[in-house]
Amino acid sequence: MTDQKQPGSRSGSAKTSPRFIPRKSKLWLTADLFFLTRPTQFFPIWATLTAGYLVSGIQPFQFPLFSLSFSGEFWLTLLSVSLGSGSVFVYNQAADMETDRINGKLLILSDGLVSREAALWLGHGLTAAALLIAGFLSKWLVIIYLLAALAGIAYNFPPASMKNRPFSGIFINAAGGFLCFLAGAISAADLTSAMILAAVPYGLAWGGVFALVTIPDMKGDLAAGKRTLAVAYGSLVTRRFAFLASSFALLISFSTGDWVFISSGLISLPFYLALTRKNEPPGIFLPVKLSFISLIGAAGLLAPVFFILNSLNFAVCRWYYRFRYRIRYPDLSPVK
Repeated sequence: MTDQKQPGSRSGSAKTSPRFIPRKSKLWLTADLFFLTRPTQFFPIWATLTAGYLVSGIQPFQFPLFSLSFSGEFWLTLLSVSLGSGSVFVYNQAADMETDRINGKLLILSDGLVSREAALWLGHGLTAAALLIAGFLSKWLVIIYLLAALAGIAYNFPPASMKNRPFSGIFINAAGGFLCFLAGAISAADLTSAMILAAVPYGLAWGGVFALVTIPDMKGDLAAGKRTLAVAYGSLVTRRFAFLASSFALLISFSTGDWVFISSGLISLPFYLALTRKNEPPGIFLPVKLSFISLIGAAGLLAPVFFILNSLNFAVCRWYYRFRYRIRYPDLSPVK
């Protein structure tokens, strides 16, 4: 579950008004640096991490509403994963400045509010902090981070540049969802083969979502020489791939008894199915949004404080983009 259409992208008609471009400001610098970590993308990350924690703490197909609370280890894991994810997003933007400028998205670097050099130093600092906390918590978490770091380097930078290829980019994003679930799981219990199998649906779901959200970026990606699945095989194949990935994920979740994923998958899968028809529907992001909203809802039934965490993040993100860019973002509209 990764990148959705970001603020500033212009997929509408030629009559669309030019977006507001803010000025570089020392007063806003702290907020600009914080939002360079893309907290709008923390929703699916936190939901996946929380699902790993909750699923590892309950028996299959039991519904102990409000019976589980988060441990201190979970909160430190959440902090560490958030810092590590933020660093990956920073590095990704630093590597993709030209593509993002063409696509009119991920505005902070492309608008010059933060320099590329400052962004890289921020990424280094976040990475170090994430690893420090992980080392305090678990050797398995450190191993997960090292795997994620290697994947991130291979994904973003030459000579591998896996983001520029149809299936390697999907694989890396799928690995991100898989590892994110495991990070939450090991904060609740020892790592087992059952946990590894339970993580597979989340990896498939993240891979399917990543493939889907490359469709609006086809023009910019093609101009920048990137060969995503959408660029290489077209919108229809990409939409059908996302449906198949989601379908297999749901089937596996039934076999593992992961009702958190099952409830989310049953809600979103019909909307993925609707994307498989030949003509591209207007609400291409509806199944993506439903996926993580329903996952947040399912996890929140077991731990209501999770709703509060996401509500606070949503409010802070809305405030920033409202006053910094004069736009409504995040937007839960099904067609944006």
